[in-house]
Amino acid sequence: MELSPLIKKIGHSLVEIRVRALKSILSKLDHSLITITDIVQEKMLFVYLLEWFNFPEVPMKEEVLGLLLTLAKHPSSAQMLRDVGAVDFLSQLSPTIEPRLRAVIDGTLDQLFQLPELLPSHSAVYSHGACSTTTTAPTIVSVDDNVPKMGYFHKSMHCSTNVPPQKIAVRESVRCLKFSVFPWLTLTNTDRHILSSNESSLGSSNPNMVRTTCELLCDVIMQDFPAEIFLQRPGIVKNLLLLLRLGSGKGEVSYHHSSALSCLRQLCVGLKRRLRFHQDPGFYSAKQDPVSQNSSFSHTQEVRGNQHSQASSPAAECSSRPSVVGRTGQRARGDGQDGDAASDSGSSHRGWATVQAPEQTSRTPADAAHMELLDLSVKDVLELQLQQLSVAQFAVATMQHAIPLLKTEALHAFHRVLELLCDALLLLRDSVCELVWDDLSLVGMELKEKLQACMEQLGDILSFHQNHSADVPHSSLVNHRMAYIGTAIFTIKLLQAILPPEKAGENLPERTAAAIFHLCLDSSLGSLLPSMQETAVAYLEQVNSDSHGIYRRVNRAALWMESTCNFIKEAQAEGERNWLDLLELADQAIDGLPFHQHLPIIKECVHMCSYLWKFDQPSPLLQTESQKLFLKLLSHPSPPVKTETYECTLNLVKDCLGIQNLSREKAAASAAVIFLLHHKVLYEISAFGLQDSAEKVNVAAKDILLFLLKGRLMMTAPAWDRFNEALYPVIPIIQGYASTEESLGKCVLLISDMSDVTRDNVFPTTGKLKAALRLFFSKQPTVRIAAVQHILPHLTSSGDAKPSRIETDQLVIAALPNIFCLRNHVDITLDTSNKSILKVESVEKLFWILNSDTVDISLRRSAAEQLSVVLQDTTMHPVLKILGITEKVISFITESVNGNKSLDCLLEPCACILRKLVYADPSLRHSLAQHHLLLLSLLRAALILKEIKGNGKEVAVLMCLLLFDEIACIKTWSDKPTMDVTLSPFSLPVTAVWRYNIPFQAVTHHAVSPYCCVLAPSSDLLTLNPARQALQVAWNAAWHSGIDHLLDELDSVANDADQ
Repeated sequence: MELSPLIKKIGHSLVEIRVRALKSILSKLDHSLITITDIVQEKMLFVYLLEWFNFPEVPMKEEVLGLLLTLAKHPSSAQMLRDVGAVDFLSQLSPTIEPRLRAVIDGTLDQLFQLPELLPSHSAVYSHGACSTTTTAPTIVSVDDNVPKMGYFHKSMHCSTNVPPQKIAVRESVRCLKFSVFPWLTLTNTDRHILSSNESSLGSSNPNMVRTTCELLCDVIMQDFPAEIFLQRPGIVKNLLLLLRLGSGKGEVSYHHSSALSCLRQLCVGLKRRLRFHQDPGFYSAKQDPVSQNSSFSHTQEVRGNQHSQASSPAAECSSRPSVVGRTGQRARGDGQDGDAASDSGSSHRGWATVQAPEQTSRTPADAAHMELLDLSVKDVLELQLQQLSVAQFAVATMQHAIPLLKTEALHAFHRVLELLCDALLLLRDSVCELVWDDLSLVGMELKEKLQACMEQLGDILSFHQNHSADVPHSSLVNHRMAYIGTAIFTIKLLQAILPPEKAGENLPERTAAAIFHLCLDSSLGSLLPSMQETAVAYLEQVNSDSHGIYRRVNRAALWMESTCNFIKEAQAEGERNWLDLLELADQAIDGLPFHQHLPIIKECVHMCSYLWKFDQPSPLLQTESQKLFLKLLSHPSPPVKTETYECTLNLVKDCLGIQNLSREKAAASAAVIFLLHHKVLYEISAFGLQDSAEKVNVAAKDILLFLLKGRLMMTAPAWDRFNEALYPVIPIIQGYASTEESLGKCVLLISDMSDVTRDNVFPTTGKLKAALRLFFSKQPTVRIAAVQHILPHLTSSGDAKPSRIETDQLVIAALPNIFCLRNHVDITLDTSNKSILKVESVEKLFWILNSDTVDISLRRSAAEQLSVVLQDTTMHPVLKILGITEKVISFITESVNGNKSLDCLLEPCACILRKLVYADPSLRHSLAQHHLLLLSLLRAALILKEIKGNGKEVAVLMCLLLFDEIACIKTWSDKPTMDVTLSPFSLPVTAVWRYNIPFQAVTHHAVSPYCCVLAPSSDLLTLNPARQALQVAWNAAWHSGIDHLLDELDSVANDADQ
């Protein structure tokens, strides 16, 4: 079948043509229309399959990689792939592809690196959709006489007809191994005897024999034998691991442990070299010969003595002994029975082969291999192969047995254990991939279980070195700390090597997760090895979100502490400063107050805010930011912080406005309090400071306001005007504290006193009138009685255009204190559904009836009452406003109080109409609140209604709406939107509702200060021991400008104590 046109289409620029051609070839392979052998010589097929991944759109990745893997199993196609550069191409492609496909690439590369055998040991069968490989065990047969007798280790020989091949099926689902086992190496009887005798010696009860055997293994045997021999015959390895278990529960490293550690480390280094040899394509040879470059046989005596092997290991230069691979001459065996020099120590002659007796040179290694086959049946050899350890199993077993020894407090022994673990980790990383956590095969599940056990052991070791007794000597503390750091580094490297962070949540043991949490909180370790701690944090985030949240909070608190120390240093430094940076540091320092509780920073903050407002032309940005900072302190939820802030502010005010400053210039005295002369600051002090539950706070707030209210003589005229301007919108709040007994209350009463108007023209007459009227809503009867004297000058004033019909006799004076006091609240809610059943024409007719002078007054009153009901529906408000109902009802009220008694009957409905219009329209309320004559007319209307036994509740509600207009708008006090208030056209601060008799059920806002910050939870961090220790280290390190200076300080303190 001609395949060239079809293969050419695989490299076509159109993706549809490429895919169709590939599917055609795959289908032909699936249905056996063609076989692998039909395409292994098509060089362009290999090129196009590799270039498949260079196109912008790459479909069917898995199928292409699967076909490449199948081709790589055939010797001819494998050679072709190497020739076209597949090794470099796939090596560069692997990091950019998905992990599941990466394993397929690794398998392909392993096939390309595999050494050729005398007979094929793999039969590749292509199956579309998955790569299935059946591995044939190396077949052990009798040796034909015609086979060349050369080499020491024997891998594969021609099959005998009387021995059927044995096959071991490799489970397709084993996906977690990058490298499993080395090619099987056969041994002579002598070599088997050497290994067996040393294995039994390791199990001896004689300590000296065990130590001598370990020395022999390290110095001779492990350098004479290829390292994989000890995995293929694992008896020695198992005994060495058992030696590590002796007394390991005590955490002490004995001489048995030291000897075993040396042997195992030597073996790890040897295995790493052999891995590099088998994986390096530069050592590959296509020559199918027992003595080829890649063979594990030694050269025979015919090889010239000065010839060096072309297949020496990349690490051979690191070894003091000749490489087993490519030795020039027969290898001298290590049992002392092969013609080498006699040695009473039992070690072998390690030199190059020289002159030997004829009877000794007549037996070649091939003959020895033949003798092994005579001694061992094929079944026995297969059993040996099944008992061999894979590289991954050896690495994991070594870590399992060595990790408990990390409990030792002896640093030298700890370092030796850690060195072994690091070497074992390198083997593990080269032999196991991250798919081990999802591998459901027996091999995968066993490795997963043992790796989890290792990680759990490491968690216990970390906990042991961290939670040691505090009574141990200083040297022991240092050793524990060094061991903790070393174990932590190894733990993180182990996790990085085998466990992706996204899989940590399901596979990381709980105790290890707890240890990683402590690692994350170790600030000194973080400063020493920041990348390690970042890795630990990444694992913690996946394993335990709660612990990760604690870590983030501790880290944030540590940054606040550092900002606090930096702020103190910068604030106390001399010279020019970057005020914006300093304000930012101060803000972070305040956030950290629940943790460090360093209250002296508050005084620095208050003085900084005062300083930034002193200048004639200050920076608006600095003023705004410093004011936010000061308000944050005044409203701080922590009682100690708030108390300290008010006391520092009071001390500053006393220093500036106290009587001791009479001799100073007013400008200098008052400049320092300018930052207080702002309506937001005064609102915070009066609305929340005066009613604070802490006595120190409310007393300081009262004293601050008293100094300011009485500080006219100490302030410059601009400063005093600025204070009164800032005070004006806050007067409704401050007047709630009016009293006839307390000093502050008496001072507040003077605000509305008309006798003071001649020497204080800051407040307009309307402001004075509103202040006097507002006192009639006070809950204190004595205050309402005192307000009568303040309101009488307004009632008797000659400023009115027309004389009033109300005479200020004793009856009027007696009625005034309770004029706005109601027994029951009035419901002032309106219908805002925007669905009206009223007709505009009918509403307009009612207005014309009210407006007509020719209509009988009783009809006009009825129309007014009906209109007051109509206005319950807010959709009718615009209709009546256009008709001029606002001006009309005001004129009716004014005419009535000015003498037109016929309109008295309209007072109640007109007040109700005006109340509903004012309640629903804030802009109308703002306008009428400054209407001096209207306020007086409403007061007189209330007196008239009381005189004619009418109901004055609507007038009281209307008057309240107008008098508290200044504090009814939330936006006046806060720049940020408030979400705790329902959308209402009129709402009052909670303190106003508490302090006044409000005649209706008002919507409230500012139950807490709008400037109050939300404290970061701190109690749990301060009680959690690792978090508290981390914060202590962070604070002390920041206070002393780094951990190095902190250690110097501790050393000096210790030296002083010793002296």
